[in-house]
Amino acid sequence: FFFQAEHGIRDSVASRGLGDVYKRQVIDLVSMKLMRWDKEGMGLEMQLSEIPYDLEETALQYRDQLIENVADWDDDLLAKFLDGENVREDEIRRALRNATLSNNLIPVFCGSALKNIGIQPLLDGVNSYLPSPLDVPAISGVHPQTETVEERTAGLDQPFSALAFKTVADPYIGRLVYFRVYSGSAKAGTMLLNSSSMSRERLGRIVKMHADQREDIEEVHAGEIAAAVGLKETSTGQTICDLDSPIVLEMIQFPDPVVSVSIEPKTRGDQDKLSEALVKLSDEDPTFKINYHEETGQTVMSGMGELHLEITVYRLEEEEGIKVTVSEPIVVYRESISADNKGRSFEGKSPNRHNRFYIETEPLPDDVVNALREGVFGDGTVRNKDARKVGDSFAEFGMNKDMMRKIYAINGTNLLVNDTKGIQNLHETRELIIDGFNDVCKKGP
Repeated sequence: FFFQAEHGIRDSVASRGLGDVYKRQVIDLVSMKLMRWDKEGMGLEMQLSEIPYDLEETALQYRDQLIENVADWDDDLLAKFLDGENVREDEIRRALRNATLSNNLIPVFCGSALKNIGIQPLLDGVNSYLPSPLDVPAISGVHPQTETVEERTAGLDQPFSALAFKTVADPYIGRLVYFRVYSGSAKAGTMLLNSSSMSRERLGRIVKMHADQREDIEEVHAGEIAAAVGLKETSTGQTICDLDSPIVLEMIQFPDPVVSVSIEPKTRGDQDKLSEALVKLSDEDPTFKINYHEETGQTVMSGMGELHLEITVYRLEEEEGIKVTVSEPIVVYRESISADNKGRSFEGKSPNRHNRFYIETEPLPDDVVNALREGVFGDGTVRNKDARKVGDSFAEFGMNKDMMRKIYAINGTNLLVNDTKGIQNLHETRELIIDGFNDVCKKGP
């Protein structure tokens, strides 16, 4: 089994084998010991013994390969290997650690996750070969007020700083925020600063997570990962830090959603429940977005792919008990005037008089459209109290009483009303003007 796996790994990533699996047994090529796990113990107890005679020659061959590859990155080890001297265990570990820290080698351990075989040497390897917080450069961030770059080393004497990297809604204790401490330490109940939103947060309960088990702790230190209960304003990617030493660490950049579908409950009674569940899911997953389109009346959820959204629907039905219907979102199409249209006339009757209009339409320049959207015109001042954003209502600008000439803005279009007859109060005929404009748009230039 090991040799098949070793050849597969070698072919795919050009790695070197570091052990042998044989009936719940693993050979440590560094210490040259046989590690054995009982079938009934599920990997809890590990026993060390000498390597069996029938496997000793094979183990020595693989150990020579290990030393030869590690020696490529360590001159002292290479000299001893070429001279045929015995290489001690601590020398191999030192050279392998240095090669791992420089990203030249990646140690591979043997084991079985199904039976928990090989867990102990794997954890020992993490401790022996992987970098500790003191082996990596200091974390850098930005002061939220001065925007100057600051650094924090992984020391307990440094001000506290941590980055929230995951948010989970736990059904038993509420909202859990997972965070990684980069500097300093903090105790449960400490008042902290969310420097990303500049809000104060109290660090309530601090728990260490062991799968689905939680262990309450009183204090968390640099280099540790924990979860907090009581952080109401902190979400994924935000920084929490000491009140007197604020810093904003580099935020996690999430891609924009690429697929969207509309979602609605099958029963009206689940509408509020669905809204709450969607908000909770979007809080847990920053790549999952929820939007309500007022024009279509649809709730649209967006994610990173069809599978992403299918899993979300499954969670809504299985975890929240909400039956939903998913469909394609309605696309809202918009039209505007693209060419001049002149010489159209429109007649209509108001309750008190007969009206006749000569209508001209032309596209508005972009700068005028932007000015109308801001409720201003020309010199940047609001001309009357009725001015509103384009698209919200019929907006009126630039009245000239002598000429009885009006400039109306409807969805980025100039509507010039000329040759007016019988008009004394233009507000009474507003609906007739709008009808005339719509008639011109339907007929085209």
